[in-house]
Amino acid sequence: MSRAELNARIAAVTGCQYALITGRQASEVGLSRGAIKRRIANGEWTTVRRGVFRVTAAPTSWRQSLLAAVLAADGGAVVGGRSAAALWHLPGFPMDPVEVRTSRGKSRRPLQRGTAESCILLPHHCTTVDRIPVTNPTRTVFDLAAIVSPERAERALDNALAMRLTDIHKLQAIMNELGKRGRPGTALMRDLLEDRGEGYIATESELERMFAKFVVAYRLPTPRRQVTLIAGRVDFLFDPEMVIAELDGRRNHTALLDREADMERDARLTAMGLRVMRFSYRRLTRDPEGVYMDLRGALRLAAA
Repeated sequence: MSRAELNARIAAVTGCQYALITGRQASEVGLSRGAIKRRIANGEWTTVRRGVFRVTAAPTSWRQSLLAAVLAADGGAVVGGRSAAALWHLPGFPMDPVEVRTSRGKSRRPLQRGTAESCILLPHHCTTVDRIPVTNPTRTVFDLAAIVSPERAERALDNALAMRLTDIHKLQAIMNELGKRGRPGTALMRDLLEDRGEGYIATESELERMFAKFVVAYRLPTPRRQVTLIAGRVDFLFDPEMVIAELDGRRNHTALLDREADMERDARLTAMGLRVMRFSYRRLTRDPEGVYMDLRGALRLAAA
């Protein structure tokens, strides 16, 4: 084989692996152990993990580090945990950690940073993103419940639902597959799914999540979330009282065009016989008692 042909084979591998190649792959394309050592010695390749090499001239990246960890684990490994959440662009998960899951052995040690074994890593729980093997969104959310705080896990679940990366049925299915007494994260995931129930639609912002908890804390009637009416979609609808709660975020609804659009939509909803109540982030966080009194009064008046 000519050197040009050999380099072309190597480029075919590194070109789709973020400039990475394993010792086994190098051997398969025709490099001997001695040739691999020479490429490392002359600086053409750099060892990034045991048995995994990078073309030295190529730039480094977080995704390259993820794939290197997967290749080093060898055989069925995928990116998981916080790294998978970041790869799926779930808010609140930066591109810092490198966490990999494997299915080798019978280990039951808890999921953690770095490489962790899992006794169950089924093929349909895995997929590929940006040419990197990774747990799918549903499995990622399930695993997060075992390794991050309950509040962070809940936020990740709602974000994944709002981004349409998964749905309640898929999450319930993975609970049936993996959830068992004593498994970390199972109890939390069960509680989160029970709270949401059949047909749950995730809130799309931090403010909506806060309002949902406010309703429970003040023992108000449970509203329907993200209801689509003729005049448009509303944040929360209390029915049969036909009272709407619209939430104005800290940065949204501040421009003149936004305010005018809100006024026009509120007028259409009022003409339909609904009462529209608007609450800002500032008021909900600084005057929850006042919000409660206004909302309770509107509900009582509508029910009279």
